[in-house]
Amino acid sequence: MKLFYFCLFSIILLSACKKDKDEPPEAFRGKYFGEFYVDKGGVSYNLSNVSFRFDGYKYDFGISDLLDYPAYSHLGKEFFLTAPDKITFKLLLPTAQQLNREYVYTVKPDSLILINTISPTEREIFRLKRIR
Repeated sequence: MKLFYFCLFSIILLSACKKDKDEPPEAFRGKYFGEFYVDKGGVSYNLSNVSFRFDGYKYDFGISDLLDYPAYSHLGKEFFLTAPDKITFKLLLPTAQQLNREYVYTVKPDSLILINTISPTEREIFRLKRIR
């Protein structure tokens, strides 16, 4: 009889577990392009054109100083979201070290803004538009 109740409890417990679709929210699917810059004390510098492509919890990105749409050149990176408004990008450096960068994100109907606060007066900012 104990085995019956154990099996019944196990089935109920397993069926009650939340099923994860393993898909990010809609804002983190598809392609974006825009600009990256550093804002230091109200002055922007290091302006670059960037592109992002989100696929599942992986992303590709490209950087270019040219006005043309930058090609994807950094492949296979991962990201994860932490509630309510943070995204962490995992970067694998050429030295095989891993670097995690956390950004606060703002989602708009056709755009995505990512901000990493380095200090009270310095921030890294991505301003991205969705490509349909």
